[in-house]
Amino acid sequence: MDKIGLARKVAKKVTLKKFKNLKIMKLIKDLYLEHIRSVKENGKDERAVSLNEKLGTDFNPKSKYFLFNGNPKAKTVFVMLNPGTDKDNEMFSTKAFKDKSAKDIVEEIIKSNEEYAITDYDRLDNFDTKQSAFFNDWENTGIDIIKNFWETDKKENPEVWKDAKRNVLKDKLQLELIPYGSRKFAGLFNSQKLADKNVPHILEYVENLFKIITEHERNIVLFGSKQFYYIFKALKKLGWNVDILHNEVKFEIEGLKNKATFSVFEIEYNNKKIKAGIAHTFPNQSLPNAYKQMSLYGKKCFEIYNK
Repeated sequence: MDKIGLARKVAKKVTLKKFKNLKIMKLIKDLYLEHIRSVKENGKDERAVSLNEKLGTDFNPKSKYFLFNGNPKAKTVFVMLNPGTDKDNEMFSTKAFKDKSAKDIVEEIIKSNEEYAITDYDRLDNFDTKQSAFFNDWENTGIDIIKNFWETDKKENPEVWKDAKRNVLKDKLQLELIPYGSRKFAGLFNSQKLADKNVPHILEYVENLFKIITEHERNIVLFGSKQFYYIFKALKKLGWNVDILHNEVKFEIEGLKNKATFSVFEIEYNNKKIKAGIAHTFPNQSLPNAYKQMSLYGKKCFEIYNK
C-alpha cells in the first residue's frame, strides 16, 4: 500500500472511532435532555413516575438522573442497579436550575460525571474504595490500580486511599440500570419469578445500557448484583441471545462465613458478543470494610471470567 493509501486508511479508522464516540455521547446527552426537560416542565421525571406505577416502586422522580460516572470510553464497565438517594432529595428545585437552559444543564452534568473522581477526591467512601479492592488483581482493566492500598494506614497516609478511590472512578465506566435514585433496591428482581414479571417493564433501560456498552471496545463488562443473574435469564425468555458460560460458581473466601458466587453470561447485542460477569457477592454487607476479602473475591472472579 502506498503512503497516500495508508494515510487514507488511518484517517478512515480515526474518523470511524470519532463517529462512534460521538454516537455514545449523543445517546447519553439525549437521555439526560429528556430527563431535564421533563423536570423543568412537570417538576419531576415523568418516565420515573411511569416506572414507579408499573413496578409499584418509589424511585425518586425529582432527584438527579444518574446514568453514568467516569469515562464513557473506558475499557472496563461496571453496572450497578441504581444510585442511592434520599426519598426527599430534590436536586433541581433551585433558581439556578430554573434559569438555565436544558442543554446547558446537561453539559454541566455530563462534565461533572466525567470529572467526579477529581472533584470528589477528598471524600472517602466505602462503596468506591471496595471497587478498587475488587479490581486489585484484575488485568487489562485500563484502571491504574493502587495495589493493596488497604495495607497503608488511612490516618497517616490518606492520599493512598484517596488515589485508589479516584483511579477506580476515573478510569472505568460505571453505569446504573435504573438511573433514578432510591434508598434501597429490593423486591424487583430478587428471584426468577419476580424478574420474569418485572423485566418487561425495564427493557428500555436495559437497551440503553447495552447501546452504551457496545458503542466502544470493552475488555471487561461486569454487573454488581445477583439480581442481574435473574434479569439476564428473564431476557433469554424474552428472546434475547443469552448464554450462561459459568453458572453460579461458588467458592470460599478466607474470612467470610458464607461462600462467594460469580457467574458469567454471554449476551449478543448490536451484532456484538459481550462477556458479562455477574458479581453476586459484591454488594454483600459484610464486605464494605473487608478490603482484603474483597480483593480475594475479585481475584477469584477474574480467574473465572477468563476461563
